Amino acid sequence: MISKFFKLISIYSLTLCFQIICIPNSLAQVDFDEKNIANYFSGSVSLNNNDNFQAVKYFNSTKNLKNTHENFNRNYIISLVLDGKVSKSVSELKSTSEQKYSNFFNLNLILILEEIKRNNFDKAKAKLINLEKFEQDGKLEFVLYRTIKRYTELFLNKKTSKNDINELGNIGEITNAFEKCYLGEMDTEKSFINLINSDDGDFSRYLFFYVNYLISNEKFELAKKHVLKVNFLNSNLITAQTKQWILEENYKDFSKIFSCKNHNHLISEFLYLIANLYSSEGYYMESNFYLKLSHYMNPRFNFNLSLLLDNYLEINKIKEAKEIINKFKEKNESYYWYGLKQQANIISDKEGEKKAFEFIKSKFNKINNPNIKLKYDLANFAKNSKLYEISIKYYSEILKELDNQSNLYAKILYRRGGSYERIGNYKKADDDLLNSLNINSNDPYVMNYLGYSWLERNINIKEAFILLEKANKKKKDDPYITDSIGWAYYLTGNFNKAEKFLRKAVLLMPDDPIVNDHYGDILWKLNRKIEARYFWKSVLKLEETEAEMTNKIKQKLIIGLEDA
Repeated sequence: MISKFFKLISIYSLTLCFQIICIPNSLAQVDFDEKNIANYFSGSVSLNNNDNFQAVKYFNSTKNLKNTHENFNRNYIISLVLDGKVSKSVSELKSTSEQKYSNFFNLNLILILEEIKRNNFDKAKAKLINLEKFEQDGKLEFVLYRTIKRYTELFLNKKTSKNDINELGNIGEITNAFEKCYLGEMDTEKSFINLINSDDGDFSRYLFFYVNYLISNEKFELAKKHVLKVNFLNSNLITAQTKQWILEENYKDFSKIFSCKNHNHLISEFLYLIANLYSSEGYYMESNFYLKLSHYMNPRFNFNLSLLLDNYLEINKIKEAKEIINKFKEKNESYYWYGLKQQANIISDKEGEKKAFEFIKSKFNKINNPNIKLKYDLANFAKNSKLYEISIKYYSEILKELDNQSNLYAKILYRRGGSYERIGNYKKADDDLLNSLNINSNDPYVMNYLGYSWLERNINIKEAFILLEKANKKKKDDPYITDSIGWAYYLTGNFNKAEKFLRKAVLLMPDDPIVNDHYGDILWKLNRKIEARYFWKSVLKLEETEAEMTNKIKQKLIIGLEDA
């Protein structure tokens, strides 16, 4: 979404001030008994393990370090924010000696945000001086500082800054659109449209803010015109929700959660953008920190909590994830459904795919007139749960609502064809896959699926090779396609060429049981039997190995391939 931003920021800056466990270097100077030492380190470890509640608990038992050691202050304040206690973090910072937090960008930022939240723009501007020492071109601190400074000057002076907005890349373009919206300038619409239609990344999220602006100016028909172009299947969460509200003529809810005239809302959206960047790079603690600050600045915008939910699931914080899910209400259909899907995934991990599908199906049945996106998700969930007949039913319903020459139609045919293939209805599977290719002849994944299926059935070998070679040219480093063409050479007796491709497939996807099994087979055929057994044994250790494959591998380990 923010490609220029990535060019601007060195990945090494992403760690910012979040290296959590810091050992006080002056413990000897502090009246610090054994219990307090244990609490400090327990708090630091808990924080590092994303257990923020426990971290706060331990740090509260160690507060005699508060004005003694700056690293304690950093860890304690970060733990408070991550635990959702931003107001408490502000109070603690205000009662702490400035020299004990002055060396940390994020702690200074919290105090600046608090002044902005309270409309104290002069004070915020004065405190921004504390961030100047962190400013360094190419670093995230640079973007944060410059953007917050720009917004503060906007709120204070009611006019845009003279500083070059281009120095901030795509962040600058986004900021520029919100600045114009805040000031009510004539070219606000143009700025949002240019942003949404940009070829420099996916800015579809900003359709919500553009529509929000149109509704605030009572341009309902224009808002509807733009939203009706949105396809549910290709839309992100907030765009899908925007369309749902417009179709329901639910205009009032837009202004309830966001206004570009509200300075706190603008800051909140910017902080969300920073959080999204961190999350995309796998820095979930940092992402959550900015998400909590974002929510503090605009607690009504619960939609942004979807990213927090994703982050919690990535770090296996199930309890916290469920708390977020409960915040998504039925009236906000897209987010409510998203939360249900994530809850179903949690159930799947604990109780199995069938139980998960029963759950999601029961919730689906209670939704009046579900849109095509919900049907598609349910069909995919059924397919992933190996309930192929049910998935076929919903894919078929979706196809009735689509243009039969569209890429989306081809995509659904591909999915339905895969379900037909799984239940052994090869005639209908081939028909769907071939029809999909008739619409979109260059889809490498459809070509791969159909070609591999033919090889497995020992039919249309020549045609299968042609499809797989075309797919491989388009996606040379795709592990599944690489495995397929390697397997094609194996089945036709070209073992040396097969080994080349299958070896590459293993390197690309070392944890896939089928790929490892295939490579073991080719090694056996090349009389490299010790190596073959090694790869077969590795299959038994992989999480995704199913029971049927496990039995086959055990047979191979006993008798090899000759009689297997």
